[in-house]
Amino acid sequence: MERAAAARAVLAIAVVTVAAALTPSVAMAASFGWGDVFQSGSAGIEELTPSGALVQTLAGSTGAGYLCVDQSGDLIAPGVGLFDPAGTLVASDWSSVPSAPCVADGQGHVYVSGPTSAPNTVTQYDLQGDPLTSFTVTQSTGFAPLSIDLAPDGCTLYYAKSVGEVIGRLNVCTGLEDTPFGSVELADDLHVLPNLDVLVTADSGDELLDPAGTQTTVYRPTTPTIGLRYAALDPDGTSFFVSDYTGPVDRFDLASGAQLASWTGTGGPIAVYGPPLVGDANVENVVDNDAPGTAEAFSATGGFDGPMTNLHLYVDASSTATNAVIGIYTNSGDKPGDLVTQTTIPNVTAGSWNTVTVPSRTIQAGRRYWIAVLGPKGGGTLAFRDEDGGRSYTSSQHRLTSLPSVWSSGQHWSSTSLSAFGD
Repeated sequence: MERAAAARAVLAIAVVTVAAALTPSVAMAASFGWGDVFQSGSAGIEELTPSGALVQTLAGSTGAGYLCVDQSGDLIAPGVGLFDPAGTLVASDWSSVPSAPCVADGQGHVYVSGPTSAPNTVTQYDLQGDPLTSFTVTQSTGFAPLSIDLAPDGCTLYYAKSVGEVIGRLNVCTGLEDTPFGSVELADDLHVLPNLDVLVTADSGDELLDPAGTQTTVYRPTTPTIGLRYAALDPDGTSFFVSDYTGPVDRFDLASGAQLASWTGTGGPIAVYGPPLVGDANVENVVDNDAPGTAEAFSATGGFDGPMTNLHLYVDASSTATNAVIGIYTNSGDKPGDLVTQTTIPNVTAGSWNTVTVPSRTIQAGRRYWIAVLGPKGGGTLAFRDEDGGRSYTSSQHRLTSLPSVWSSGQHWSSTSLSAFGD
């Protein structure tokens, strides 16, 4: 945050969440594999490698349907329960929630589409499966439950409604309907990408729509089948998986439309395990900023081994910066050390997650890193989110336009858990 007279003023804002749910992400000894695929079948939830090899069938998961993964690493199966990152069924109220499409928002909420008996509703739950509030959407007829996903701003919920196959939009932060996204041939499932493209699953094939709703890419399996219904994005951001009612699972390259793999599955809903490789995917509750030209680095521990190809930064709605720089440093003596990678986020979107691609860098589970952010000198003030209770370091340089190759610390502050992560 901007420091004046050597004093730090921290503005803690109220967010629409349960305070206890805003627990910072920490490194975990997870047995789930990053990028593994979950599929609900007759025997329960199967965990499979990205090539389709069975890893395990989760005990206590019989009868599971729709699935979603929280940023903390838990697997949510409405109608069955909550599974921790080790695959253990833990106490929750999720078994009493009807099975339906779900999505977690990184603020301690999970949104679940209304069951067949209430097709016009979307309900917000906490991470334990307790209902918080319900929203009504403008679907009068058609299939139920609705397919849903959240945009990067964490507020705009896209939903597929079957009146002319319109994709609607609901602002869950205000409770008000936004303008519809547009009409498509079919919309059995949908996913909103970081660039606001929308992936739509539609029976015998899928399509990618740009933010204006124009079709840009079509995906067709080499062995055509009627009934493609469920899709899940790979956390690397370059591919996705799609399954049908009876078993086959296909993997496609997002950019080219090429089919990358196919295997015989059990049929049913799928999800892909993709918590952050490093960092915090929660939208934390403290608004912070530094003077333009001063960088700040926050400690983060690698949660998984894997190739990091994207960096994500939540930029607060109060931000006035046009561009932002984000990077990863090694740890050296409990301070940032050497720069691993950095990139500029051009034309940042305030009040939203901002995502940028970086050259692949290997993250190691359990290793300490530092995530640094910078509003370049000469630009506006970059406002971000973090938490109090730890330690961060500002740079000794105050006229930076990019991050230095070797960190030089200035002051330290009681900040932790920057809302930024790599995957």
